[in-house]
Amino acid sequence: MKTTSILTSLVAVLGMTTSVSADCFKSGEEWSNKDTALANARKACAEGGLSGSYEPLQRKRACYVHTGRNQKHEFNIYNKNKNDVKSITVDNCALLLSREINGCKHGGRRTEGDWEATSDPNAGAQC
Repeated sequence: MKTTSILTSLVAVLGMTTSVSADCFKSGEEWSNKDTALANARKACAEGGLSGSYEPLQRKRACYVHTGRNQKHEFNIYNKNKNDVKSITVDNCALLLSREINGCKHGGRRTEGDWEATSDPNAGAQC
């Protein structure tokens, strides 16, 4: 009995039931300023509508222009679950988006459980 509860707790703590995959984009624009990109990712989650409730297979997008750099930061979050409404907090949304900013010079895409997040720097002064 104790072994089962310890293993269940360990799986919950380590998140072993969540599948994770990540791919960095190999080409394209590089982040002109990671601090600005991270701030824009948080803004996309807090003010741009990327956090909150998602219908099954719903994708939400946000885009911010990095003023003076001719670069736009494009973000999207996708609920990959085909059956269930899911919710994502501002903090979890920002964390998912930030991993491909910090870990990928051209941006990238990450899947964690039911969520897919994309952070992508692109040329352009308009979204």
